[in-house]
Amino acid sequence: MVRVPQYDAAPIGWESLFGKNVTLTGGPAPVRACIEEALPQALSGAVEPGLVFDRTVALDDVADGCRAMGAREALKVVVRP
Repeated sequence: MVRVPQYDAAPIGWESLFGKNVTLTGGPAPVRACIEEALPQALSGAVEPGLVFDRTVALDDVADGCRAMGAREALKVVVRP
């Protein structure tokens, strides 16, 4: 799983999953194994990465993007040169 919640208020528990008979399964995402092939495809537009990215920042604003993710104001940030 990419970006598994690592905080106590994560919406995983009786009310959000188990009380609704929902099953959550997963494992670690092998990002390092596929990044060299997947990243160029996503950047060229050959592959649509989906709606995971909800904010775009310039290269000079990477720190702002990281702060937004840390404050839960953004899920994933795209960095554009």
